[in-house]
Amino acid sequence: MYTTLKKRRFQGAIIAVSLLTSGCEYLGPNVAVKLPLDVKSTEKPLNSEEDKVAFTQLKNDDTDAKQASKPKIQEFKGTGRFIEPTQEAGTKTKSSEGKYSLNFDDADLGEVSKIILSDMLGENYVLNPAIAGKVTLQTTQPLTKAELLPTLEMLLRMNDVALIKSDGIYRIEPNAKALQASGIPTLGKPGKALAPGYQTKIIPLRFIGATDMMEILTPLLPDKSVVRSDPARNILMISGTSYEIEKILDIVRTFDVNFMA
Repeated sequence: MYTTLKKRRFQGAIIAVSLLTSGCEYLGPNVAVKLPLDVKSTEKPLNSEEDKVAFTQLKNDDTDAKQASKPKIQEFKGTGRFIEPTQEAGTKTKSSEGKYSLNFDDADLGEVSKIILSDMLGENYVLNPAIAGKVTLQTTQPLTKAELLPTLEMLLRMNDVALIKSDGIYRIEPNAKALQASGIPTLGKPGKALAPGYQTKIIPLRFIGATDMMEILTPLLPDKSVVRSDPARNILMISGTSYEIEKILDIVRTFDVNFMA
């Protein structure tokens, strides 16, 4: 009986193990198979004329875009003219015959001023009491009326005296007071004749810098003339007699040129 019971237990164990093993299933890895891609079947060869035209157009568009992005280079030819030719110094032709002869021998400066300004020209004038000096002048040819004032201005300048016109009246002042008495500066243009008298002119520069122009003018300036530069506004301010200013304006006209046009 014991043997029979033992035998049944053994058979039951075998059945249980069989049931357990039959309930399990082996799950292997999910392997994805990569299918080969046929390049020839998906890409269209560039054999047709339409494809060649499209590819060429794309290439040309890319080239045009690169060329358009590049800065354009422009060439400007200069004139090769770095200075303005000036007229050679020579004897000016008088428009009319002169009729004023001057002959002063060690004459008082105040008396000479009276003869020229009042007696010959009929102009009103004021003479500073501090003015003193002697002059000697003799003209070989008669002077015209237009030449009398420049001649007097030259005589006064030689004696450190300035001739200034203010409110229709000529003032004869020491040169030290001329700058303050010359009044408000006016615009000066090269080639334009100036009225006689000590004055201040503003010269706007167009093609040359004020600093560069000053370097050119400095060794050529008359001793008693005054020149100031304003680099910010690119202008020069000149004080002196009409003769001195005209000479400076001629120099400015010579070098203030546009050599690029």
